[in-house]
Amino acid sequence: MKAPRIQLARSVDYRTLAALRYQIRRFLRTREVAARAAGVEPQHYLLLLQIKGLEGNHPPTVGALAERLQLRHHTVVELVDRPCLASQLALDLLDRVGRIWEQYGRIAVGVVAAVAVAVVLFIFWQRSQTTTEAAAATRLAEATALFWQGEYARSRDMARQVADEFGSTKSGADAHRLMGDNAHWTGDYKTAIAEYRTYLEREKSGVLADAARRSLAYSLESGGEYAEAAKQYEDLVGHFDRESSAEFLAASARCHLALGQRAEAIQRLRRLLDEFADTSQSTLARVRLAELEAAG
Repeated sequence: MKAPRIQLARSVDYRTLAALRYQIRRFLRTREVAARAAGVEPQHYLLLLQIKGLEGNHPPTVGALAERLQLRHHTVVELVDRPCLASQLALDLLDRVGRIWEQYGRIAVGVVAAVAVAVVLFIFWQRSQTTTEAAAATRLAEATALFWQGEYARSRDMARQVADEFGSTKSGADAHRLMGDNAHWTGDYKTAIAEYRTYLEREKSGVLADAARRSLAYSLESGGEYAEAAKQYEDLVGHFDRESSAEFLAASARCHLALGQRAEAIQRLRRLLDEFADTSQSTLARVRLAELEAAG
């Protein structure tokens, strides 16, 4: 009897997973910022949240909290003990304010009050910024989901709303990158180029900025802007893995050929073979280089 055939799992869509993890991390980050703005450490905030959530269902024992927070038992014990320390520090601060009153009178306390008001105003402003970013991130996550479902028009429209309503936030900037992706995949390369450039004016470095530059290079080439595309491709060499860097040099050579610049194309192919001979791009590069040199 023949052994049953094993079905190989399809390749992992790392881009989708990365986008999902990115949006989750951004959501968690906004909660951390909000907690600190309120004067609470993020772990304490999570502890208080779980204690409140267990009310009426289960007693908030250390064991239950350790399970809910996915922390070790002794770590939860330390977290539970810290509020006592925080309370003591608060009492020390009140004593110091009392001594200032006795020593300097109303003027000193007026200064302290002014500082306190400034701090409160700053906290309210920071909370407002955090709330705005959270709302923008939620809307952008929905637009991203539509993009991966192939709903390019709906994704584009939702991303545009995020850019218009939350332009000052990070998600507002990210919306331009998403609009560029939607435009590229629908063949509107002119719009894609404009959106990617708008995004890169705000985000000049980082993994997502490099990804946007890569997409910009593809759109420039697809839109027939070969000179600028060749430059973009070459600037990306070394910013990604070796296989991608070799691909960028091959793409740059392709753009130079489209411009009728045979010598420039040969130069890029030779560089590919010199620096990235171990990649899969090298075989095709050797063939193409031989053809160009024979034609010369």
